[in-house]
Amino acid sequence: MSYCRWINGSDIYLYGDIQYNGICCFACELEDEHHNEDGHVILKTYTDAINHMKLHRKSGHRAPYKRVIEHLTEEMIDEGDNIDYSNIVENSRLRYIHDNYIYEPLKSQFRWE
Repeated sequence: MSYCRWINGSDIYLYGDIQYNGICCFACELEDEHHNEDGHVILKTYTDAINHMKLHRKSGHRAPYKRVIEHLTEEMIDEGDNIDYSNIVENSRLRYIHDNYIYEPLKSQFRWE
């Protein structure tokens, strides 16, 4: 799920990523302790995600901050601060396999490889 995308005037692409099991700020331009080897910032708590968005705002990057921060805050209230998509993956039977997603019940009909 995307919180904000580069389209519509945003400088930030922020989304929930099941591969990294956290919220990913894709190709982030900020200096952040959460950068991974791919150049993305991976945030494991909603508090970190909210603070990260505030850093973007202070840096002058464009994004729908009010909407994104409200959405992150609502999710934190509903789910707790720690981000963990493993339950979603397990319940949906969605598996990450060799950089390709295959939805097991439909894999005979749909395959992305």
